[in-house]
Amino acid sequence: MIAINKDPKFNIELAEVEGSSIKIPVHSRVAIVCSLKGYHEVGDHHLYICNAEQVDGDDTEETLFAWNGYARLRPANYGVLMQDRWRKHLIYRNT
Repeated sequence: MIAINKDPKFNIELAEVEGSSIKIPVHSRVAIVCSLKGYHEVGDHHLYICNAEQVDGDDTEETLFAWNGYARLRPANYGVLMQDRWRKHLIYRNT
């Protein structure tokens, strides 16, 4: 199993996945536990071929995306919300 440990560097709060040794970001909508079957070098990256061993989901959670290079995990509409907040701030300042 490949474990990519980003939480110490990016301070991401993690939660246990039941029946597995992996941890995922809190409020994740879906988690797929995989075993590595193989990988191929493809240009400037690797293509990993895996077997999905376990899939867990929580449809009450919003899908999270990484913003600012994993500095923040927020829903997809976060960018739109921030643009609206900035736009309202500019309108308020100009009145």
